[in-house]
Amino acid sequence: MILEKPSNLNTETSRKVSWGKGYVAALGFMEQIINKFDKLRNHKKMNMILISHAATTKVEDPGVPEYQKWALQLHYKSAAKLFQWSDMCLFATYDVRTTKETGAFNKQRTLAHGGTRVLRTRDQPTHAAKNRIGLPDPMEMDWDLIQEFINNAKKKGKQ
Repeated sequence: MILEKPSNLNTETSRKVSWGKGYVAALGFMEQIINKFDKLRNHKKMNMILISHAATTKVEDPGVPEYQKWALQLHYKSAAKLFQWSDMCLFATYDVRTTKETGAFNKQRTLAHGGTRVLRTRDQPTHAAKNRIGLPDPMEMDWDLIQEFINNAKKKGKQ
């Protein structure tokens, strides 16, 4: 699949877009991409795999103090559209444990242990994630295991 930049988002047009309206145009482009992905999924029976960087976002919940959460590194409107459309949004991270140690002069330090790659499959306060096919959380980062869950979900009609 080749995605081309829409002609209405050329450099000259971009200069004329008023402040903050560029994201609205980008959202329209995101919707076009999602529609093309839907055609591939429905007509060609293809699975789409999209990879994104993550960035921390501020969560303001009136019931708790403000905190940070990992989310897709996209404008929040495009990220919301993509997150809603997808069957799975998996968060790849490391399974890290920490221990505290007292060193010289009673100085405390924290040591990190582990570092095994894992996938988070459910939304948590620390990261955005979801899955509609019943993946365990956390799970090892193993494509064969994910493919097995996808195949089972297709047999049950979940995807």
